Amino acid sequence: QPEWERISKNFHCKMIPSSLNENIQLIYSFSSTIGYQGILSLPGIPDGCLDIIFNMDGEKNDCYLIPSPKKRMNFQFKTGNSYLGIRLKPLQSVHGFEISLKDINTSSIFSLFDIAPKYTTFYEQLLNLNTYEEKNQFILSSMLFNSGPRNLRQYELIKNALSFIYL
Repeated sequence: QPEWERISKNFHCKMIPSSLNENIQLIYSFSSTIGYQGILSLPGIPDGCLDIIFNMDGEKNDCYLIPSPKKRMNFQFKTGNSYLGIRLKPLQSVHGFEISLKDINTSSIFSLFDIAPKYTTFYEQLLNLNTYEEKNQFILSSMLFNSGPRNLRQYELIKNALSFIYL
């Protein structure tokens, strides 16, 4: 989400070119060192993306799938923790969720492993990596986030819609 860099501490972000991965828009990390009563509240805006967020301190119950909200809203994270996020592009073709994208987009946040248990092994491997760059390379090489080429008509539709949004 665009405002997270301004609000959260130690925010790092790497844009991923389509030539490297069609599904991932960016990979980011942040620490929730400040907050009110142990909670860091970060604003989210509608943008059509999905965010997969991993707690890098090993707390499995603090990992999320966050669909694009229908309107501006706040997402809450525990203070004192480090997170790594993977922002998936609109109409990405990442699979592995046990519910449909239609159902995902009817809610505001999901506990990641409740709807995507196959991400558990990926998460455990991610926790064993030390640097942000190692984690980026691991994510980009993972079969979870790679897919075949997108339908050209679908690609053109998305490209045109996004150009209207960001003008």
